[in-house]
This record gives sequence, structure tokens and C-alpha cells, in this order.
Amino acid sequence: MSYNAASSSQPSTSKSMTSSFPDVPTSSLPAYAPPSYGDTTSSRRDEKSRGMMHQEGRPQDTMLESLRGYDTVIIVDDSQSMSWYGRWAEARAALMAFAEIAVQYDQDGIEIRFFNSPRVESHIISADQVARLFDSVEPSGATPLGNSLDTCIRPYIKDWKSANGRIWSRFTSSQRSPKPRNFLVITDGCPTDDPQDVIFRLSVKMDKLKMPQNQVGIQLVQIGDDAQATEFLQDLDNYVPTSPELRSGPQPDRDIVDTEPYRPGERLTEEKLVKVLVGGINKRIDRRDQQSRR
Repeated sequence: MSYNAASSSQPSTSKSMTSSFPDVPTSSLPAYAPPSYGDTTSSRRDEKSRGMMHQEGRPQDTMLESLRGYDTVIIVDDSQSMSWYGRWAEARAALMAFAEIAVQYDQDGIEIRFFNSPRVESHIISADQVARLFDSVEPSGATPLGNSLDTCIRPYIKDWKSANGRIWSRFTSSQRSPKPRNFLVITDGCPTDDPQDVIFRLSVKMDKLKMPQNQVGIQLVQIGDDAQATEFLQDLDNYVPTSPELRSGPQPDRDIVDTEPYRPGERLTEEKLVKVLVGGINKRIDRRDQQSRR
């Protein structure tokens, strides 16, 4: 996103290393994907010898390696509109596919939460955990995209400030600085609130605190093919504020948002998976995607 001026978690389940993600056809997974939990260490060492697509001279799996430095949080839109046109089933399939890769790069497991449901689970590492959590939620209510992002990111900024806000606190504070965070939002792209201004204000706050540019990333994945929703999400990625208050104040010097459509029945290629999982934190991918849309 470029700008121009003018709840508490449920107890985690045991980290069994035996579950795979059966809901995701193996034909949909990239050739370079990390081996399943049952694979041997030797097969993991062999993965770099497999055929891989290259992007700007770098292997796709190298880009995914950057996820190891992040905590991944997946936020699922469980609004009423997600129950239309088979979107809920599509969201489930997308979640299972994205989670399968993400959990293998997040040492302590990923977190999954929802727009409306209070259900939250952290330290997720297995398909059973993902499926059980998703299937316990029914879509209903509004689409508070902005509020959901604010609820997740504002406390994170506060925690980061407590650990890093002052030079002396970096040496005297017992609070450990939180890992960078990668937010993946699965939504139909039709919010009922104002996520643009929320993201704008959060970005300004991060600039004021001099947080690293890639400390927080947001990847919005559109479920369905609503043209207006697609346009809205693309505009969100290139938002220009209209209110006099925001236009006259500090302008963000960071791009924390990327958007990506996920069409019904779309095959998850390795390029697609990298775009979804890393696009919010790797701006080179975002810039290349914006150029391809022109």
C-alpha cells in the first residue's frame, strides 16, 4: 500500500508431529514445499535439489525462508457474506493450503483468529487443529476488516514500544521484543467498516516509533470473484486519504499491505503460494505484482 500527500488464546493442543494436511491435494502444492511431518531429515536436505521456479534470480523457497523470522497470524472473515456462493468452503480450502506451508516456517506454530467469532488458537502446527477450529465457526454478522486489523496490530505495536521505545529500555527492560508479524487475511473483500483509515493511522504510528519497515506485513486474500471487492482491495493497496485530517497530517513512509485474489477452483502454484505468504512482508513481490496489473 502506497500513500501520497494532497483476546485471549485457547490452550494449545499437543504439538504432535504426525499430522499432515489431507484436505489439500498434493497436486496443488509446489514442488519445493517443505516435506510433510513424517518425512526424514534427509528428504529435507534434498529439497533444494528439486526443480524450482526462480524469481529475479532467487529460488522461491529462499523467499519462504524469510517466514522463519516472523510470527504468522491468519485472520479469517467469518461474516454472513462468506456463506454466499460457496465462499466458506473456498475459504476453508485456502486456509488449509496456506497453513500447511506457514506452519513449517513458524517454530512455535501459527495463530488463527476470526473477524467475529471469539475463537482464537495459537501454536497451531497440524491439519487437525486447523480443520477443527475452522469447522467450529459458522459465518454470521458484519465484515469488520478494519476493526479486526486494529485489534491485532495495535496491541502488538504497544508491546513493541514497551520493549524498544526508548534506547535505555532496550538494555534494562526484561520484556523481550516481539518477533516481526505477518498477518494473512482471508476475506471476500467487502468490509462494513473503514480499514483504509485504520491501516493509515497504524502505519503513521509505526513510523513515529521508528519500527523497522518490515516489522509488520498484511496480506489480504480475496475469496470469490466480486469485481467491486477486487477493486476495493486494489485501492486499499494504493490508498490515498480523502479526509482533511489525514491529508494534512503525517503521511506513512511504509507499505504494509498487499492484496491477492484467490479464484474459485484456482490451482495453487508455487508462485501463488509465495505471493500470498510473503507478499505482505516482501515489497519486491508487491511492486512486481502492481507493475503486472498496469
